[in-house]
Amino acid sequence: MQRIILFILSVILLLETGAKAEVTYMNCKFNEGWHQKGAKYEEVKKKSDLTLSWDKEKRIIKETDRNFELYYAFKDSFHWSHKWTGWYDKYVLNTINGNLTMTGYNREEKWETNFYYTCDKTQKKF
Repeated sequence: MQRIILFILSVILLLETGAKAEVTYMNCKFNEGWHQKGAKYEEVKKKSDLTLSWDKEKRIIKETDRNFELYYAFKDSFHWSHKWTGWYDKYVLNTINGNLTMTGYNREEKWETNFYYTCDKTQKKF
């Protein structure tokens, strides 16, 4: 009898914990951007769109096949980044209008890049 009660309590606890987890999915369409290496500057007209998901409980953002560091939530935006070997990405998502800015740079190779996206929520899971 005690095992049955423990099992039922465990199931209830798992269901309640699962209900608190919220993952939001977004499709982000590329708008425009630029890339600069040394003195050479070029506009970027085409780039792949992004699919993002963020877990509000764990504060983790994922982009298709990459996990990023914890994001920071501010009043009207989320900020996250990823440090690669030799270069760095920083993302800022405006939570009011869905605008996403990605900035990347590499100090050793002396390049910098900025890309601009517009994101829409696709579904919410609880």
